[in-house]
Amino acid sequence: MANEDYKSDKIIEIVREFDNTGNKYEVNGLELNKMIPFWRKDKGKFYALAKGQYTYQKESSNTYLVIQDETILGQATEFQLVYIYSQDSSKYIEDFPDLAILVDKYNQLVDDTTKLFTYLKNTGIKADTLKMTKVLVQLEPFTVLYMNDAGELEALPVSEMYSKFDSMVNKTYEEVKKLLLTDKNNMSQELRNETDELLEELKILKNNLANALETLTEECKKAITKHKDDVIIPSIDDYVIDTSKPNIDKHVENKKIELNKFIEENKSKLKGEKGDKGDRGEQGPIGPKGDSIKGDKGDKGEQGNSGLVIPIAGQYGLEVEPNGDLYVVYPDETEPPKFILESNGDLYLEID
Repeated sequence: MANEDYKSDKIIEIVREFDNTGNKYEVNGLELNKMIPFWRKDKGKFYALAKGQYTYQKESSNTYLVIQDETILGQATEFQLVYIYSQDSSKYIEDFPDLAILVDKYNQLVDDTTKLFTYLKNTGIKADTLKMTKVLVQLEPFTVLYMNDAGELEALPVSEMYSKFDSMVNKTYEEVKKLLLTDKNNMSQELRNETDELLEELKILKNNLANALETLTEECKKAITKHKDDVIIPSIDDYVIDTSKPNIDKHVENKKIELNKFIEENKSKLKGEKGDKGDRGEQGPIGPKGDSIKGDKGDKGEQGNSGLVIPIAGQYGLEVEPNGDLYVVYPDETEPPKFILESNGDLYLEID
């Protein structure tokens, strides 16, 4: 009964399936007298359980299938409950048949017909079209069914399956390649069209910018021409005249006058304290005596104002220009005074 071909030559109905979760499964409402339990390992075939490998157990109002074989419980991944239908009807040949027996035989025939309909509804291949193959070829060891180019099922050795697979892959590759080439050509054409449109837009933009630049250039030229008479640019002759020696000498002379005026107005401020008397120098040699010529006595002149004579040598002045620059003015052919500018901004005169 443990034969894997137990279902062959039988009309069956699969009524329930369980994953292996233990040794007890509820079977309420099932007809136990015509039910056979099966088991399988992984995704293999289902094997029928022998009588000693299972039992039915009642608990209160519930009925359970109990698996008793520990080896099967350790290997099984799934259990299955199947109805096994047998033919109950038979011939009833009597010249004068009994009505009660005839009714019983009729009911048996109806039951067998119901079993057949139930089996056909739940088992087998349903043809969707007249073109479908309804007769399957016999499979030899290490062969599989496949549909050829004509749409017919054939047996294919496993050793040839790889070449068929390669052929199928190559065919698929060619089909995909055609589609890709078609898409590539379409995309290339679209890209060329878009490129042409962009180039045309750039050309228009270039022309517009060139026109705008030309217009702006003309406007600038007109503005320069309009205002050129308003701008006075000194000529080179004027520059030569302004920097000639007479003009420079005149400028220096004016500055001398300004310096003397400044000294006169600020002599009290410029005059320093009287220094210590220096040592008497050595007497120089006596020069030759000159001729003594006495002239006539002149008339007595009027008394003049008492004035302060300040020698020019050794004097200097400070001048602040309108832009804030400070200038030192000193007599020609003399050394300029030495000033020191400290980092804090104080200005000192260095005196030997």
